Amino acid sequence: MQRIGFPTFTTPLIGRDADVAALVTRLRQSPTRFTTLLGPSGTGKTRLSIQIADRLYHEFRDGVAFISLATLADPDLVIPTIARTFGLAERGSLLYEEALVQFLRAKQCLIVLDNMEQVIAAAPHVIGLLSQTEQVRVLVTSQQAANDPNEEVIPIPPLAIPLGGGAVQIETISMSPAVALFLDRIRRVRPEFMLDQANALHIVEICRRLRGLPLAIELVAAHSDTLRPADLLLLLRNYLPAEQNVGAAPAPEQVLHPVLDWCISYSIPAIRWLLPRLGVFQGEWTLSQVQLLANEAPNAIDIAKTLDAMVAKGLLLNNAVLEEPTYTMLDTIRQYAARQLKRNAQLDDACHAAHAKAFQQLALDIDAGIRQGQGMVWSKRLNQAMPNIRSALQWLYQQQRYSDIARFIASMVLPLYQQGYIREGLSWIARVGAHAASFEPQIQLHFGYANGLLSYAISDYPSALQAYGQALPHAKMLNDLDYQARLLNNQGMIYGEQTNYAAAREVYEAALAIRQQQANVWGEAIILNNLGSVAQFQGDHQAGRDYFQASLAIYQQLGDQMSQAVSFQNIATTQLNLDEYAEAEQLFRESIAIHRQSEESSPLIMALYGLGLALLRQTSSERSEAGDVLHEAVTMAARLNVQRSLAIAFEGFAEWLAPVNPQHAAYLVGGAASLRQTCDVGYSSISLRDVANLRAQLDQRLGQSARQAAEATGEALSQAELVMLVSQA
Repeated sequence: MQRIGFPTFTTPLIGRDADVAALVTRLRQSPTRFTTLLGPSGTGKTRLSIQIADRLYHEFRDGVAFISLATLADPDLVIPTIARTFGLAERGSLLYEEALVQFLRAKQCLIVLDNMEQVIAAAPHVIGLLSQTEQVRVLVTSQQAANDPNEEVIPIPPLAIPLGGGAVQIETISMSPAVALFLDRIRRVRPEFMLDQANALHIVEICRRLRGLPLAIELVAAHSDTLRPADLLLLLRNYLPAEQNVGAAPAPEQVLHPVLDWCISYSIPAIRWLLPRLGVFQGEWTLSQVQLLANEAPNAIDIAKTLDAMVAKGLLLNNAVLEEPTYTMLDTIRQYAARQLKRNAQLDDACHAAHAKAFQQLALDIDAGIRQGQGMVWSKRLNQAMPNIRSALQWLYQQQRYSDIARFIASMVLPLYQQGYIREGLSWIARVGAHAASFEPQIQLHFGYANGLLSYAISDYPSALQAYGQALPHAKMLNDLDYQARLLNNQGMIYGEQTNYAAAREVYEAALAIRQQQANVWGEAIILNNLGSVAQFQGDHQAGRDYFQASLAIYQQLGDQMSQAVSFQNIATTQLNLDEYAEAEQLFRESIAIHRQSEESSPLIMALYGLGLALLRQTSSERSEAGDVLHEAVTMAARLNVQRSLAIAFEGFAEWLAPVNPQHAAYLVGGAASLRQTCDVGYSSISLRDVANLRAQLDQRLGQSARQAAEATGEALSQAELVMLVSQA
């Protein structure tokens, strides 16, 4: 079971035990699988949803996931955000929604969607997703209901408040949820605090004025380090009137906004100066990014100490676990800070300009980090930064700074490609593409390259070739040999996908000549590897091996272990195609040993697939290990949702299964064919040969008509059902 994305809190949830128990029981019994916890800001819906998920965690075989939607403004980003949480990728013609359905169809899990009010239009899409699953539940927190017949709405009231006025019973008051929360938080800053007859009346009155809103109570109690309850009440009276009717939850402007006004008024000057400026951020951000934003801070203000003070007052949350600590605001407080910032148009413009500049630089850093082989670290930085990157792009668009957007997208195209923000990147390219003719030649070059790479990622080959073709003259005019080689290499990749191997070889050779002219041995190794693949697809396995060995020699010279693993794998594949099975087995094992030092990946899946075939085709005595290896390839591909690799792994396992269960083997061949079509992956000449040989073997055992019928059955099976066939074998 997994527990994905859950934030951690340093304080307990107070006053909600009965609510949690009742809600857990209600969710267990409800036939509705889309449940909304409804209430205004500050009622503690997020903490409540997390507590409920914790209580139900062991009842969901595949775990629970928490996904914050607070930074999203576009409903179309909700499904991709959910998909990326589960590590799903968007490739070829496979859309995120399709990938998510395939992934969740056989899952039993709970998904918490927090702060859905600003993207509530996405609710029908989420509910539609649930209709294609059987054991997935969604728990939503929102200030607005979806008003869908398939939605169950549960209002979340503020914390219960004791009656005010007259004598008080200390024991009774301390059991009140609102007072219990206030006492817990005050004792975190004043451990010695004791409730007595004098201060009890003040605390009750404070909780009544705050209408039992947990966030308001926490913000006020955080000031108890210097102020007594009587002082707090005296000061609050200027901001919040006495409230006689405390039933329904108030709107934020009735309590939270005045409380935040009060907090800022009685804060140190540094907090008053910094808080509005922080309203420009979305999601998480770092100290260094704030310092870039606040470089005009008065000398008396220490940014780091001010952030720590804001954390102590409950205005910020921090995550000190990371190498560079990050900060975030509750969305209610962030919106308040943003409103404060907008009151000063000049400051608002300056902060957004600095914010955009900071995240443009981060995009460049992320791109450089990934190109230097630190993909895992920098990819996480991209995911963390995406809310701020989106915000920066939107501000640049409002300012009609289209050239800056083009430069921004171009600088981060590789991480966008690798992390699956494909269509989001293409949507920005489409929005500013009409202005491309006015860009500087270098920006046109980089922008065209970005357009081509992202178009290629979704198998839009005509658009990709057009983009690369338009960019190439700019690369030649600028005498940019690096981009000339990149563009030619990427054209070759597309021609290869289209099985136009002669054209692919021609542009690869042109790119290779440029890399050799540059003395760029790294780029040379990549293109040698691509030429080897083309030679293989053309059936010239010996030439393919020569190219791969030349590529391997460079990677060994550079000390690049992971690229060596891929080269071992490629050479082994040529040996497999030349029927040199023992030699192929040895190299596949070397490749797998290196791949296992890192995380699971598509290259590891394909190395396992190759090893399985090498073992299977050597001798019948290797069938047991071959089956184990091919089974691992299938399950890993399914776990990572790598559709292309999964289709090929199904075919490999079908070859192993054919002698003992030809009907199920035919199911897998049909399922693999359907999967190839879904994700737009054609058959190479080698794959066609292998599948043709397998079908001939199945025809001998089943007869052609029965084999074709079984393949048709397999085409209709779900991915989960096909994986189950493999596991049962």
